[in-house]
Amino acid sequence: MPESLNIKLERGGSVPFAEQIYNSVLRSMLLGDLVFGSKLPAERDLAEYLNISRGTVKRAYARLSDVGAIEIRQGSGSYVLKNGSVLEANQKKESLEVIAASFRKLESMGITRREILNLINIYCEGSDRKNRSIKILVLSNNLGILSELEQQFAYLADSNMFSFSLSFMTTGSIKSSRNPETMLEAYDLIIASCIDYPLIASITPGLMDRILKVYISPTMQTLTQLSALSKSSILRIIYRTPIYLDFVRRTLLSLGFSELSIYDCQEDCYNPRYHDEDGVSVLLNHNESPVYTNKEFERRNKEFEDRGGSILQIHYRIERNSLLEIEDRIHLMLKGEIAKEK
Repeated sequence: MPESLNIKLERGGSVPFAEQIYNSVLRSMLLGDLVFGSKLPAERDLAEYLNISRGTVKRAYARLSDVGAIEIRQGSGSYVLKNGSVLEANQKKESLEVIAASFRKLESMGITRREILNLINIYCEGSDRKNRSIKILVLSNNLGILSELEQQFAYLADSNMFSFSLSFMTTGSIKSSRNPETMLEAYDLIIASCIDYPLIASITPGLMDRILKVYISPTMQTLTQLSALSKSSILRIIYRTPIYLDFVRRTLLSLGFSELSIYDCQEDCYNPRYHDEDGVSVLLNHNESPVYTNKEFERRNKEFEDRGGSILQIHYRIERNSLLEIEDRIHLMLKGEIAKEK
């Protein structure tokens, strides 16, 4: 094989051999290693050299011929036709067509252009192993919610693809630490929901520049369940923090429930004889509410539901705009425009 044609196949990868040969020939032409009139190796010779089937080489040459890069002369061989500048223009046109098709497909899936560009930027910067890996921590005061957030961040959690690591931790473990700032100083970015942000900000004031406050919204499943309730229902919210209470209350009001029909009780104080005191027909909880975790409530829960009452768990996720902000921050950190702590 001529030295001007440098083809090294990546075996076991996702790119077919024919496409690798096609790309290698184009690259050699663009670099000027293969000039107009250069003869390519015969299909059989190249196949034997690369230890692949002749049909694979034939497909690569046929594609090169289709784009006008080479001419296949029967009985003579395959010859380079185009110079680098013309070929580069054709390549860029083909690249634009691929990009346009990809954008159309992603937009049909409901992904916005800004989200597409964010993901491209994160991939380009994050897959560069020359960059120092950044450490990202996601916090929540609730293990169940943390699990939901972990699922939401699954697309960023592939450590084999990106040069950053993603970890998850409860705020309880940080709050119980003698020195929370020391515990968290290893992380370059700390993501806390608006529910957890006040606590984290108060116990780690020296890390404020690393903490990103993000906003949450109910999941579609939760909104569907709440919307199905009668607007005349009397509801009680069992809450842990005032911020969570305000979040659920605002959600109910936005769905058309009356302020007068919404009761609430802090979880440590909730222990009624019956759930339906005050005419309550719907209990709204988080997954660690005593309604679920306290054995004493099992019988009351069944009796309440047998009488027509509903017990619903509120699920929520990070809002789309906040996810965009997270992606923006990760991209800038990978790019080096936001300093990473050493």
